[in-house]
Amino acid sequence: MVSISKDELRGKFSRDWEKYYKIDFLVEQGFKRKVCKVCGRGFWTLDEERETCPDHDDYTFIGRKHLAEELSYVDVWKKIEKFFVNNGHESIKRYPVVARWYPPLFFTVASIVDFYRLEKGKVVFEFPANPLIVPQFCLRFKDLQNVGVTGRHYTCFVMIGQHSLFNGTHGYWKERTIELDYRLLTEVFKIPPERIVFNEDLWLGSGAFGYSLEYFVDGLELGNAVFTEFLITESGVKEMKNKVVDMGAGLERFSWFLNGSLTSYEVTFKEPLSYLKNVTGVKIPDLIDYFKMAGKLNVDEYDVLKSKKEIASKLGVSVEELGKMLLPLEAVYSIADHVRTLLFAITDGVLPSNVGGGYNLRVVFRRAMSFIDKFGWDVDLVKVAELTAKQLEYFDEELKEHIDEVSEIFEVEKKRYKNARERAK
Repeated sequence: MVSISKDELRGKFSRDWEKYYKIDFLVEQGFKRKVCKVCGRGFWTLDEERETCPDHDDYTFIGRKHLAEELSYVDVWKKIEKFFVNNGHESIKRYPVVARWYPPLFFTVASIVDFYRLEKGKVVFEFPANPLIVPQFCLRFKDLQNVGVTGRHYTCFVMIGQHSLFNGTHGYWKERTIELDYRLLTEVFKIPPERIVFNEDLWLGSGAFGYSLEYFVDGLELGNAVFTEFLITESGVKEMKNKVVDMGAGLERFSWFLNGSLTSYEVTFKEPLSYLKNVTGVKIPDLIDYFKMAGKLNVDEYDVLKSKKEIASKLGVSVEELGKMLLPLEAVYSIADHVRTLLFAITDGVLPSNVGGGYNLRVVFRRAMSFIDKFGWDVDLVKVAELTAKQLEYFDEELKEHIDEVSEIFEVEKKRYKNARERAK
């Protein structure tokens, strides 16, 4: 298998941007290509004055409710689903969060994974409909330390999957993808076009790659349309006969933006958080400037303590004062996220353990328990799971049917957690 550098690909696509990134539909709307004066990335905007790509923007949507109507997390999905169904897509049910059909992965980490198949060691795509839309619940654990802190990181999230196989006759390709995404933003959610910016990027997988256009509004990346066009083979790179539209957007981010809440968790976990805040007494502090800055934090890239010191200094408070206000809140957010992860994993047939993906589940369960112990809270994790299952009934009615099983497993894991703590002492 040939080795391919992401930086080399980025340079190649950028040099030939007219071939890869130029979308006639955007040009017709008045979008122009610019190059970011900070990072050198290409981007498309209506703003004649803009000199930097949206990677360097603040989250200016926070504190600004975008629509007059109240939209819940599920309501936002229903609007997105209706738009794509009305535009020729079949809406399909989520796949399991455990990717048993694709052995190289333990968990379903993206909506496109639903359609991965292995044939003679090579990845092929098998779509049940073309084009389609899917609300795929995904599990990822690499951002665990960011969960609850940034307002945008999760171990379990919904990737809105807009997918199409294009062979020149069936399905659609770049122009239609971007047209639909633009219309979703401007027609369904009434977002002014001048607030939308498209960033040039790429996606590189283990056996395929393609260029992409990320779309941002007010500093927040809502979605990323990847155009998977090339296969990586032992003899080199080959163009795919059936090209793949892999547009993935964050339902949590759409809900966050539309509601203008301080964090995305406030909308995503509305019912579970109501219970958690009630039993813990935790309140969300009125620190809008903090949350605008915290959204850019990333444990993998920054020294978070150093970043929090800088934020505290800007806010005119000490790090200790900031911690007293925020650490309990971050813990409550993390608990809501971790219980949702466990609920889906257990429903789909995986248990916490010390091996494979089960180890990730044990880690998140014990992380939730450690927060409860640290703050001395009387939190019923099964109650959190019940409220989560009820909230997400539209996506999967089966979640409620597994609450007894979740309760039994939580009880066993609690005992193991307490025994492990005793041994550690």
